[in-house]
Amino acid sequence: MNVELELPAQPIAATDRILRLATELEVPDHVRRRALELAQRACERGLTIGCRPSGVAAGCLYLAAQRVGLCLSQQRIADIASTSPNTLRSRRDELLEIDT
Repeated sequence: MNVELELPAQPIAATDRILRLATELEVPDHVRRRALELAQRACERGLTIGCRPSGVAAGCLYLAAQRVGLCLSQQRIADIASTSPNTLRSRRDELLEIDT
């Protein structure tokens, strides 16, 4: 439809995915906020280039949950994000480098 109307297509950002995933996973607000901060930092540092937003979002939520001791299953997050647990772990490992 965007093509027909000659509208520019907006890329989907990891932050958009985090909001949806956080709702579906019913994570607390502080975990959602932390995941959004991680996604923003990852984007600023170029870690999201060439990565699917759903994988980045899954990794951000997983790491944010881990940091506060919230037990979320990698498989459950991956399933909801339509990615693989391996991708989730890869994104999490990359995020560990920028997480303070």
